Amino acid sequence: MGPFQWLSRLVLFSLILTAFAPLRYTKTLVWIGVIVSGAIIWGASLYVMVECRPVGGVSREAWLMGMAGPGCASTSGAVPKINLIIGSTTVVTDFYIFILPLPAVFQLRLPWKKKLGVLLVFSAAFG
Repeated sequence: MGPFQWLSRLVLFSLILTAFAPLRYTKTLVWIGVIVSGAIIWGASLYVMVECRPVGGVSREAWLMGMAGPGCASTSGAVPKINLIIGSTTVVTDFYIFILPLPAVFQLRLPWKKKLGVLLVFSAAFG
């Protein structure tokens, strides 16, 4: 599930990159967000794949035994730890995506009502 969440954030990062391409700092911050969040989420997902691998073959039962094993599904196993890491990363990434375009929006030469409208468009992606 984690990599698919990262791909949805990747769409939002590309939107910000496209909308604010002339701003050099935005481009740098977008790439930092993409690389850091991707490394954490993909690394955590690979860790779960290794810890929850099938036990004793590749049959359906072997996969289920691997997922239900103590190294995977117990309270101290891989899945609860990784769910916490991926969930925290997702929340931080969402907040980062929300804050990223704010300086550029405030620098726009628009009346405050239109700036507020632009902010509401970006905050819709936050919810």
